[in-house]
Amino acid sequence: MATIGVKNVVGAKINAQSYGSLPTYDAGFMIGAAIEIGFSSTNNDNPLWADNRRVNEDKSFSDGTVSLNIDDFGDGTMADKARIEAMLTGAKLVTDGDSTYLDYGETPAMNKIGCGWIRPGRLRDDTGNYYDAVWYYSVTFGGAPNETAQTKQQNITWSTPTVEGTINPVPGVAGDSNIRRKITFATEGEAIVWLNIMANIPSTEAQLNLANNNELFTLCTKYEITSVTVDSETVTIESAEDISTDAIREAVIAAILEAQEEPAP
Repeated sequence: MATIGVKNVVGAKINAQSYGSLPTYDAGFMIGAAIEIGFSSTNNDNPLWADNRRVNEDKSFSDGTVSLNIDDFGDGTMADKARIEAMLTGAKLVTDGDSTYLDYGETPAMNKIGCGWIRPGRLRDDTGNYYDAVWYYSVTFGGAPNETAQTKQQNITWSTPTVEGTINPVPGVAGDSNIRRKITFATEGEAIVWLNIMANIPSTEAQLNLANNNELFTLCTKYEITSVTVDSETVTIESAEDISTDAIREAVIAAILEAQEEPAP
């Protein structure tokens, strides 16, 4: 199997993190259109020698970095560009009348953010495609982006920002599952909805129609949807298996869309 490119880079600022539990997040956002994503890590290498041989090993995680090279910050709008750049770089976002600007200094804010993306791939025997969705639970971003600028010549040289963050294992969560999660989906739509769930981003009706029943049930749990009405009958939703017909799916999707539009408490 081999992946082909990267897309749908999203993030969400951590709003609460308790020892032994995965973080919860504020409303998520698009970080930018992906150009190149990098991940590097260092593991400890500390063997215990006894009887002239290695009898034990420490290969635990030491530190790691996520690098995001994007076309620009945000969803393409001017307001979002400034907001997301401030979030990822720790710059101070200032509004002065009708003007908005970013102040960079020697002590940028350090924001802990969950982030993820999709890596499309193709099966080795060419029988179909797959979509790896990746989510890092906690990455500390802060500091001015790495940028270059070059005069326009006969051929355009594009300049794009790169930001780097330090990966944080989630404290108190089992050491085999406290850095990131990766799920492989058969369709891009399923991968997008899963990432939306992780990043606390509302999904569109079109995206929900492509989601699998497990993701729909996850959203039912999130929005406390325990039943739907189909042909004047109440259908209880206690598991993904209860979403067993097209009519029930339609009712569940309608309930999720309605719940997403309700203001947060």
